[in-house]
Parts: sequence; C-alpha cells; structure tokens
Amino acid sequence: MSSLIRPNPNIPSIPQPVADIGALTVVTQFLKQGVDSLAGSRGKPGDRAVTFNDLVSIGLTGIPGPPGPPGAVPSVLNISSLTASGAAHVGSLVSTGAAQVGLLVSTGAAQVDSLTVSKAAKVGALTALGSLTGALIGDGSGGLFKSQPAGFDANAIYRMCTSALVTNYDELRAVVTNQPGSTITNACAVSGYVVNNAPSGGDTVAAASAVALFGIGVSAVDNAASWGMNVILTDNTAPVVSTGAGRVLFGAELDFNVTSPHTLVIGTSLIGASLTAPSLAIAHQVYPLGPGIPWTVSFLSQDGGAINALIAGQQGSGASQPSQGIILTAVNVNNVRIPVGIQQAIDGTLTFAPQGPQAQLTRFNVFPGENVRIRNTQINSSITGVNIASTNDANTAFGMLELQGQTVWLSGAEIIMDGAGPVTFIAQQAPVPPPAGRYRMYVDNADNKLKLVNSAGVVTIIGA
Repeated sequence: MSSLIRPNPNIPSIPQPVADIGALTVVTQFLKQGVDSLAGSRGKPGDRAVTFNDLVSIGLTGIPGPPGPPGAVPSVLNISSLTASGAAHVGSLVSTGAAQVGLLVSTGAAQVDSLTVSKAAKVGALTALGSLTGALIGDGSGGLFKSQPAGFDANAIYRMCTSALVTNYDELRAVVTNQPGSTITNACAVSGYVVNNAPSGGDTVAAASAVALFGIGVSAVDNAASWGMNVILTDNTAPVVSTGAGRVLFGAELDFNVTSPHTLVIGTSLIGASLTAPSLAIAHQVYPLGPGIPWTVSFLSQDGGAINALIAGQQGSGASQPSQGIILTAVNVNNVRIPVGIQQAIDGTLTFAPQGPQAQLTRFNVFPGENVRIRNTQINSSITGVNIASTNDANTAFGMLELQGQTVWLSGAEIIMDGAGPVTFIAQQAPVPPPAGRYRMYVDNADNKLKLVNSAGVVTIIGA
C-alpha cells in the first residue's frame, strides 16, 4: 500500500547534529536546501509550502486577526455552505447556501441564504436571503428562534385557538414556552427597546421619532385585505369549552409612566395621510366575543379615570359646523330599525333627531323616582309624548321634570300626567312677553296667583 505522503526530493534527509565542525556544516547545508525548497526558490513550484496568504488569495480564509476561542476563524469566511456541530466564530460570514451551527458568533456581518442556529446567534449584522421566488404555498419561516428545541412549534400553538387547518409563513418566527418555575418578569417572543435621545419637535413631527415596534402593510391589488396587527388570545390549549379559573386575557395594555407635568400623553392616535375618503371608515368596531356572546361593556371609563369620558367635536373644520352626532338604534316589534341621533346644532340647541323615514322619537321616559332638570336651556321639540312616569304602581314615586328659567316648545305634542303627579310652579316675577301668538304661564310672586301673559303683555289670572 502506497503512502499518501510524498517526500520532497528537494529536501534531503537532515542528519543528527553532532559536536563536529564538519558534521554541523552538512546539517546547515541540508537545512538551507529545505528552506529554499519550501520558499520556492529551488526545486519544482508544486513542492513549495502553502502559506496563510495563499489560503486568503483563493478565498478559503481571511487576514489573520487577534487570537479567538477554539474553533475560531479569525476573519472573513466565504463558503457555499457551513455546518458546525459546535461553535462558529468569524469576523464576517458570507454563505451562498445554508448555514447550520450550534453557536454563531460574528463580530462583523453575516450574509446567508438560510441560517439554523440551535443555541444562539450573535452577529454584528445579519442578512438572510431566502430562495423563494413564487407564491407561498406551505408553512415555513425565513428565520426560526425557539426557546426550547423540544417545545411547542408555531402551528401547534396556533391550533390551540382554532380547529381550522392553518398554515403560516413567517419571515421571522419566534416561539417561547414559559415553563413552571420561571423567575423572569416577562416571556416575550418579539420585543423592541428604544431610548430616544434625539428631539423630534413635538407629537406631530415624524423626524427622529423612536418606535419600538413598527410595520407597514400594503394592499397592492383589488380585493386584498391587510392587517397592521392581528392577535389571538385563548384560555385553553384546545378550542373546546373548559372550566379553567383565574385566567386573564389582556388584548393590549399601554402603560404610561409620567414624571413631568409638561409631558403630553396620547393613549391611542388614529390618523392617516389619505388622499381620498374611503367607502366606509370605522375607527372602533366591536363584534360579539362569539355567536350570541356579547361584551359586558364596550367602553368603560373607571371612577376617576378621566375628566371627560367622551368629547364629540364638530363635524368639519371652520365655522358654522354642528357637533358630531351620537346615534342610538333600536328594533321595533316589526323588526324595523329605529335610529335616533343626538346632536348639538350651531346655535347650541341639543337635538334628538330621528334618522331615516322609518324613525320617530315617540316618548321621552323618566323612570319612577328619577328627575330631569334642565337649566337655562330652550327645549324645541316635536316629541309626540312626554312620559314622566313609566308605571302606574301606586307605591312608586313619580319622577319630576323641573324646568327653570327657560322655554319649552312642544309642537303639536301632548303632556300626559299619568296618575296623581302634581304640576309645580315656583313663584317669580312677571316674565318678558312671548313672541306673537304665544302665551307664558307663571305664578306671580307678588300675589302667588297663576297667570297668563300674551305677546302684548296682557296678563290674565287663571282660575280667578
């Protein structure tokens, strides 16, 4: 069997040095012949030694750097694929194929077609270029990070929320399993941490803004739907009815820790840079939790939570704009929707306005024991009935409609005092005469008599 090692014919066998001038001369000559051959100054070129620079010139390694840990490649590594069962330490990594390593540490840039790291990847800059060129037709990810190799995979967690067959493609997929006994504060699949040291000039200036989590979605073709964020939470590991207790689901929590009275806080801001009005725009939409399962409260402002629970501004910009409306919708016995809008007009009048040809506001109900007090406001209404009591129960106290210092217009309406509820007048001075064709009724504080005054100022005593 022939040996794989071929002796270099230009390097003679070097004899053992002895304490003799002639013998040392021969050893020195043989050493010089060997060094000349390895250096390429004598013999065949193929017999010379391969230097580290030779490896750099053919792209097998880079310029030597500082000594690294065991298994380290000091500088640039250009390869078609990389497989390392242990750690790979490189200055920078360029792989046109797949890179599979136990631990990757790159002080420079890492550019790979695909990267699988079973432990951790620490790189100065990572560029992962996939090989997909067509439609996404199967489950997969461009980069996968799992806290535990044997833990749940992404679709196993997804199927805890739905019985439907789901497949996702995630350019970056992170899966975390928070096991019992964990002592960390939060187990986060994806997180962003930003410190902004660049003044941006205010809440409306986009320059130098700091964003912990950012994304852009584009519906580029007809009938395409895009979501900026879509989160599913469940209280069970399977989509079946359970009896678990003490489980809490928070869709979103925004914490604001303010330390300065000069700080502006905006909880959520819905804005845009649209060029045209959409067919329908709903800023906040609430659906049932499930078929026949409504939310208990759609919007709740806790005690002390806000000075104003709701402010409805004007409908448009500029002068002579009414307020934005609030629409209440009911369905009558004929299954007809009856929407009624509440709106403030440009003269300050608060209007209860029916919406649509089928709508009509028939009654304004005050429940037993409750009062309606209106001060310094004119009521102009076409209400067909004013119901101050909602029941004929003799043991129930009637409500009270108290009108102080204003005019009540009931155009073609009827006031029904259902039961023994009294009509009370507070004695006052004679009022200003009303417009033509109208009368004002009052109790004169001079003689405590009920009187009518017309537009001409003629006073008539009622029941005199």
